[in-house]
Amino acid sequence: MSNIKEQLLIILFLPLLTMFSCGKEEGYGGNSAIVGKLKAHYTTPDYVSVLDSSVLMDDYVYIMFNEGPGYGDRVRTDFNGRFEFTGLSKGSYKVYAFGEDKNANSSESNPVVVEVLIDRNRSVTDIGDLVVKNNTLDGIAEVSGKVKIIRTNGDEYYGLDEKVILIHHDSDSLEVSERTNLNGVYSFKNLHVGSYSVYAYSKDVNDEYPGVEYPVIHEFTIDVYNDTLQLPELVIYE
Repeated sequence: MSNIKEQLLIILFLPLLTMFSCGKEEGYGGNSAIVGKLKAHYTTPDYVSVLDSSVLMDDYVYIMFNEGPGYGDRVRTDFNGRFEFTGLSKGSYKVYAFGEDKNANSSESNPVVVEVLIDRNRSVTDIGDLVVKNNTLDGIAEVSGKVKIIRTNGDEYYGLDEKVILIHHDSDSLEVSERTNLNGVYSFKNLHVGSYSVYAYSKDVNDEYPGVEYPVIHEFTIDVYNDTLQLPELVIYE
């Protein structure tokens, strides 16, 4: 009889023993967390040279629990670009976000993926910066200056409607121009961090090459995204 009771107890408690002996799969139901910050590098159109960077607010970050189709969950970043996935069990995860950098063979964006292993309970894994590439955000830096004109008779004045050209050294494709106002002032706005040149054309001051103009150039660097720079005068001769 005792053997029969022992067998019945084994049959009754075997499912419970099996349940508690198996490790819980990754996903929700645990007490660990994954945190990080979503940032964007703003680049040239080819996504190679980085012009500026910032945190991304109110953007989605995704988490994948396994290799199945789709994602496990997603959250939005806060105003500091921070995100967190809480209540996670031990296991392997993939955290990812999308920028504007497209797959060369399709119109789909390439996800930026970080693989995370949670190997203990009550842990917080900080993956640091999750960085995606974008190229659509204008900068907010501004540069301005004046164009002074000196005539051969010695008269000086600030030029009206003089063309000033700006080149961004980190991007061969970025060359823009502005015209001076009544006070000889020009300005360029919405610039990214980086190295630049501005120039205007002048006649040869020594008149060695009549009819030939050469550029008068000022080079400058924007070090922070909200710089406001006042450049020395561009002095040209007429």
